[in-house]
Amino acid sequence: MKKSILIIFLLVGFRGNAQSSKILYIIPDSVEVSIENQIIKLSPDRNAFIFFLLTKNNEGIYSLSLFYDKRMQKDKLMNKALKLTNRVLLIDEVKYPLILDYDFAFGTPKENQTGTFGNREGNIVRSNVLFHGYTIFFNKLGKIIKVSDF
Repeated sequence: MKKSILIIFLLVGFRGNAQSSKILYIIPDSVEVSIENQIIKLSPDRNAFIFFLLTKNNEGIYSLSLFYDKRMQKDKLMNKALKLTNRVLLIDEVKYPLILDYDFAFGTPKENQTGTFGNREGNIVRSNVLFHGYTIFFNKLGKIIKVSDF
């Protein structure tokens, strides 16, 4: 009886930890400070819905795009990725949802339309993001290459 109860507690504990566990992303200090300054400009009262998209190009340059909506509404295209992500970006003491470009390159918003093994291409719905807003480009060491704010 004791073993059964122990096993149940372990299973419940593992299940809870796996679903609530977050991957915390820390960016270089110079980039974090720049992003924080932009957040303060866009939403001084911090009431906007904010999330980030992280990409990396072939030269090893990262870009971090800041998405915000002062009405607290999520874009339908991004909604699934945001709802399911377990990645968060730490800026100051706030954790913001983070999605990656791979979420759009290999993820699909329609789980029931994936085709069958060996016959998936053509059945999978892919998406892409065209973004014109605050994006900061930086290298791994934190050197800011450029800032784009369309």
